[in-house]
Amino acid sequence: MWTRRDDPGQANATDRPAPRRARAASTRSAAVRRVRTLLVGVVAAAALATPGWLTASLQDAGAAPGIALVQQSAAATTLGATETVTLSSAPGAGHMLVLVWTNEADLVTVTSVSGGGVTWVKANQQNDNANTGDNEVWYGLNSSGAGTAITINLSGPATSLYSTAVLEFSGVPTAEPGVLDGKPAGTTGNGTTAVAPSITPAVGNELFVGLISTSQARTGSPPGGGFTAIPLAGPSTHNQAGFLIATDPAAHQMSQTTVSGLFAGTAASFEPAAAPAPPASAPATVVVTPRFTG
Repeated sequence: MWTRRDDPGQANATDRPAPRRARAASTRSAAVRRVRTLLVGVVAAAALATPGWLTASLQDAGAAPGIALVQQSAAATTLGATETVTLSSAPGAGHMLVLVWTNEADLVTVTSVSGGGVTWVKANQQNDNANTGDNEVWYGLNSSGAGTAITINLSGPATSLYSTAVLEFSGVPTAEPGVLDGKPAGTTGNGTTAVAPSITPAVGNELFVGLISTSQARTGSPPGGGFTAIPLAGPSTHNQAGFLIATDPAAHQMSQTTVSGLFAGTAASFEPAAAPAPPASAPATVVVTPRFTG
């Protein structure tokens, strides 16, 4: 028998207390809403308080790309007191150019270098004016991207095609200081293993360039020490050049096996570009997704 709603002596079915399970579910739902509201407030406060450098770390590590070889050329010609190396294409804007040059035939040296859209500077030199002659490393920063001809001005008329090459690298700072790092004194010696000077870098992942000349012909084609051989102009087998893009902060040294005789070497190292500075006001990218189970 149904009870009338307006009967004061009976309780209507809709006025009965909710079952215990329904009340518990309602309580949990309210708790979830309160926790979510609290988390949103915490995340918002963290976003406002997060420093710019940490914000960028949350979004993107911002690592520098590292040094990379773009191109190299040993296509050289001589005319009077100049030697010219021609690149296959114009350098990329902002890139670094490196010249290696060695001469064990006479007393001619390099006086200056031009071309490639850079201002050339001598990085290092070993010149004993004896049986092993002259070894030089030059470099130029922040290429404008213009020109493929690199002109090497010599101290006297060229008597032969001197062993030389030009390389282009990306991932290097565009200005000093902070590029040329190692420029140790040259090496000289006598034996079957010729070595360039060892360099302990200031930072990790540097570019190492080594150059060796010998009084006798080399007996092994690739250089040692993990270096990659740089093809050189000219027919001489008395010279070896190489480069190494390190993946560590350890010391590195180029070597070369040769018929027993005199040798001399030089080397230079170059630091990589630093990671780009993070934006100062980038918002923090933090997503919190709470999960609750009954």
